[in-house]
Amino acid sequence: MEKQIIWEDRLETGIAEIDNQHKVLFELASDLDIAARKGVEAKDIGTLFSVIENYAFLHFETEEKLIRDDIEYLE
Repeated sequence: MEKQIIWEDRLETGIAEIDNQHKVLFELASDLDIAARKGVEAKDIGTLFSVIENYAFLHFETEEKLIRDDIEYLE
């Protein structure tokens, strides 16, 4: 089944760590989309949602740390 959610280089922030995490989030979203279109069981869809949720929390923590570090550097 063809991917519908695809990372594009135009979305890059220029911060390698963030860009890599964004790429992972796109892959996870694509996996979820494909699973849903294939009719995968609800419990497996729930597992995919949990993986995405956990990774999103990690990602936002990373972004927040980078923002805090930038603010501290500017002060």
